[in-house]
Amino acid sequence: MLTRVEDVVRLVLRLLQHDLQISEVSVATEFQDNLPDVHLDATQLQQVLLNLIKNAIDAMSSVAREARRLRLTASFDGHASVLLSVEDSGRGIPVKERERIFDPFFTTKTGGMGLGLAICFTVVANHGGKLRLVKSDSDGSIFEVAIPVGGQHSAE
Repeated sequence: MLTRVEDVVRLVLRLLQHDLQISEVSVATEFQDNLPDVHLDATQLQQVLLNLIKNAIDAMSSVAREARRLRLTASFDGHASVLLSVEDSGRGIPVKERERIFDPFFTTKTGGMGLGLAICFTVVANHGGKLRLVKSDSDGSIFEVAIPVGGQHSAE
């Protein structure tokens, strides 16, 4: 099944519009023109993005309202993947926790199950992609999802 990344991002932003407004998060999107479709079910990509964006909203809850910025970008790497990044302006993830964030049941949230990122990581990996933390410091975090592009552009 082939999926248009931009369509899924726009849908997820609509689904989370209320949360983003209540949390006073400003959103910017940047999509490269003519992105190829990716080989990942739209619903699964939606789940991954919902999780990453909800985590970003949580990460920004302790920064000043005017500093809460979410940036979503999508680009083709020129080879075989679309790179989708979710960047927040939160506090960042402490160094000692970074290597464990994708482990099942690891959480820093009160009442968190610690399954969100672990499930996202597995879903993306099962489709030949990669989910990774690209950057995290006091200015925020950037998660990147590399998703393989679809083969022949068939009408699936």
